[in-house]
Amino acid sequence: MNDQDQLIRREAMRLDALEGIGDPDMDGRVAWRASSEDSIWTAAVMPAAGYDQLSMAYDAGDTLIHRLTWHPQHGAWMLRRTYTAHHQPGGDRTRETLDAIATWEQGATPAAHAPAGQPLPVDRPGVHPTMGWAAATAQAERLARTLADPDEIRAALMQQRLDQAHHPASWLVEDYGIGGMGLYLVEWHTQDDTAVSYRVTRCDWDPDTATMRDFAHSETLACHIGLDEPDALDTQARQAVDLMRARLDHAYGAPEDMRHTTTRAGTSMTTAERPLLDLGGGRHATDWTTTVEHTALSIAMGQTPGRSMPAPQAAAEAMPDSPRLPRPSTANGRPAMRVPARLVRPYTRHGRDGRDWNKMIIRLPQGTTVDGRHWDWWNIDRFMNPRQQQAHARGEDIMVTFKPGEQVELWRGKGPQRRAETIDATALCEAVGKTLHPDRDAPADQTATAAPRAAGPELRARLARLETEQPDLCARASDLCMHAIEHDWPRIERLQQRLLEHARQGTWRDDLALKATRRTIANTDSDGSWGRLERDTAALMLLEHITRPDPQPTRTSGTAPIPDAPHPAADGTPATPDGTDTGTGETRRPTPFRSLVERLFTHDHGRRQNSRNHPLR
Repeated sequence: MNDQDQLIRREAMRLDALEGIGDPDMDGRVAWRASSEDSIWTAAVMPAAGYDQLSMAYDAGDTLIHRLTWHPQHGAWMLRRTYTAHHQPGGDRTRETLDAIATWEQGATPAAHAPAGQPLPVDRPGVHPTMGWAAATAQAERLARTLADPDEIRAALMQQRLDQAHHPASWLVEDYGIGGMGLYLVEWHTQDDTAVSYRVTRCDWDPDTATMRDFAHSETLACHIGLDEPDALDTQARQAVDLMRARLDHAYGAPEDMRHTTTRAGTSMTTAERPLLDLGGGRHATDWTTTVEHTALSIAMGQTPGRSMPAPQAAAEAMPDSPRLPRPSTANGRPAMRVPARLVRPYTRHGRDGRDWNKMIIRLPQGTTVDGRHWDWWNIDRFMNPRQQQAHARGEDIMVTFKPGEQVELWRGKGPQRRAETIDATALCEAVGKTLHPDRDAPADQTATAAPRAAGPELRARLARLETEQPDLCARASDLCMHAIEHDWPRIERLQQRLLEHARQGTWRDDLALKATRRTIANTDSDGSWGRLERDTAALMLLEHITRPDPQPTRTSGTAPIPDAPHPAADGTPATPDGTDTGTGETRRPTPFRSLVERLFTHDHGRRQNSRNHPLR
């Protein structure tokens, strides 16, 4: 702080002292106050006999008087002298108090005085804060969490928690979900130059409230490690943290193969080390105490600190006409729900074939009710696509989609205590939406609509030429598409969601979309049974299909054929391959791939429970 800031802080703390804040004998009892240069007096009528903090005795009904002066070394107004004024029946307490001050202060008289509740006359030049330091600091604690970058706030609060730990202390930062990070602290208790015991504490970062809180701690465990062996301290700390992780995972029913991701770790020997303030890339977070003090200075002077970034809640309140959350149905007609990042916990599943799969556990919010039954804190296990991972890392809401008619498995508990039940996806999405957003019903125009046409005219013209000039190639490519849809539908569905999102945001690019689709087809053709031209053509067909403007029916029994697919006649002969008007000004021709899609989506080629029989499920 510079000299001006120090002066503002001193005068704001003076306002607190005049109200008795910080004085256990005066807090809430001040009936009269006075000021003169660098001294202030507070007086209170004592209800019963006793002693104050400086052992001054008083009787019931006496007026206890405290004199405080500024202590520059401690940076606070400190109690210097205390005395009492005995009240006479019918006497004036103000005159009695002033006489007592004159008696004890060698005739000194306060320059300004007033009863509690009335403004004290100004007797000092310079700055005049409008709020006491305690109230300004309390407001700054809340406001500062919305002014700075979330990464800087998290780093500053983690460092503050590390400073509060007993040193030396080992620390470990983990990305374990719930919308943020976690901090494990291992506090070492030493004798001479040897650590003889330690204690592990897990602290959680809550991104919704921007606060750190202690979640769990271990008992004190014995050890014998020299402080001159930092590697041994780090090794023991990691083993202790792994043990706590295992116990917490078992207690809260986490999957057996859940992977914990450690982002940073180290050991601080003294509080002078500030490792967690380093954000990487040349960025450093400001100490939390400094951030709060700078914010409190502005608040104490009646100023509103400027925002370096909009607060999510404040931004939502400032834009009442912004689009509201959609009802549980995405643009492609599938049931969906938006869940806060704090209810989602990512983890990595290790497949038997050695591959890793990104998944997430979604905890249903408290109050979720379907048909009168409560599903509070039941869990859902789903695959997690890159878009959902990015949204979770940013702390944003995550869109979770389901297939129409899908029966979602809900579970809780672990091992013998595990319970699992199924529920309809649409009913679940409706219940979660009502629980999280009870007052945000979507307008009528927010219902499911057709997806925008994403594939550009060049790609559609190219596909049309191939269908006309190389029908045999298209027929072989359609077989590859059928193989991909049958055996890798979850991957294709994730690709479809990403592509449609780019189309809605106006960031669509034909070359990148085709490249991503080729990669999906290549993963399906892992044994190289199809050639490069067949894979390229299959990718073009698949891209045209998953970005069509008309939503596709669900592959369930009894579903009607796709409108623009060729329908067989009553005698079994194929339909005439004439163009079909779509109502949008363009004419579609039946193709081998559209015939394929028709077969896939009719009762002759049902879903076959792909999601349940998928090798990864």
